[in-house]
Formats: sequence, C-alpha cells, structure tokens
Amino acid sequence: MGTSWHLMRVPRPKHVGQTARYEFTLSEFLERAGFRVYVPFRTVFRFKNKADKAKRKEKEKQAFPLLVGYLFIEIRDYQWRELIRRGLLKFLMGNKRRLYTFSPEWMDKHVSKYGPHYTTDWADDTDGTGLSLTQFSEPEYFAHIETFAEYAVGDKATFREGTLTGFEVEVREIMDHEAKIAFELFGIEQEQLVHLSQLIKA
Repeated sequence: MGTSWHLMRVPRPKHVGQTARYEFTLSEFLERAGFRVYVPFRTVFRFKNKADKAKRKEKEKQAFPLLVGYLFIEIRDYQWRELIRRGLLKFLMGNKRRLYTFSPEWMDKHVSKYGPHYTTDWADDTDGTGLSLTQFSEPEYFAHIETFAEYAVGDKATFREGTLTGFEVEVREIMDHEAKIAFELFGIEQEQLVHLSQLIKA
C-alpha cells in the first residue's frame, strides 16, 4: 500500500488574520477523516482579549503554528478519493504540476527537529505539560512581561511606568515573578528586586 507526505495550504477567508490558527482546525478535521497530519507549533503568552490587557491580568499560554498557513498531510493510496470528495485536493502544494512529496525519513528528521504535532489532547492537559511538548516555548516568566517587550538575563530594560519611566537598568537574574536589576545611582552601582511587570526591554 503506497503512502506519501505532502504539503497542504490552509484555506482561510480573506478577512481572517494570521492569528486565527486555522491550521489546528483543519488538522483536527483531517484527523477525524482518517488522515495523519503534522502541524509543528510554538507556545507563547498572550492576553485572551483586549479587556484582559486593560485590566493587567496575567497572560495565558497559547499555541501557534510554526508553519503559518500550511500543514503536512500523509496520504495513502485509498485516501485520494476522499480528499477529492472533500474538495481539498486543490490545496495540495506543488510545482509544474508535480506535488511536493516528502519521504517518511524526511518527516521523522523534521519532527525530531521542530517538535511533535499539535493536538487538542495536549492543549487540554490539566497537569500543565500539554503545551510544553515543543522546544519553541516561551519561558514561563514571559507571562508577567508586556507582549513584544520581553527581556532575558543580560538584557537592558527600562521601567514601563511611574517616576522611573524610561530609566535603564541591567537584568542580572530572573526569579519567579521578580527580576534582580543593576543600575548606577550617584556613581554607585546598586542592585534591586522588582516585579517582572515593571520592566520592558530597552
């Protein structure tokens, strides 16, 4: 029985942005239809909505596809008819009327490199390990730092608000919800602990 892996473009309405994560929706649909799919993913911390951000609630871990707009699908000989019946054949990618084809060995190599396939079972894990099954995961402390202004040990950061707004410091250590910072005041180097949310990357 012949089988091969192919690249499929994920159909999405023109008015829908790249954050809709249709890759996950299509992969679940295909899995229910009996196909094997591969959607590598990353995890980031984001507010659920604008109201959460306005209230300064803690961000939640969310999954996003690494390969935005595409997924890999394994097709067995008998499944081509099913793909045609569902109107999905036109979304398979290729060049000069030849489909892109990937061997199982090639797929195994890239799965080991980019991490396992996203599934809702992992996302729903109650022990907190569900979305940590990929190497492309933001550190847990990013949940307390402003999105797109995250910093790490060794970075320069500034206070995001208050009387010290814009004052630059060096991040020496990160511990749970706090950062140890270093700065010079009146010619003397000082160290201090501040909450992670007080700083943004300089």
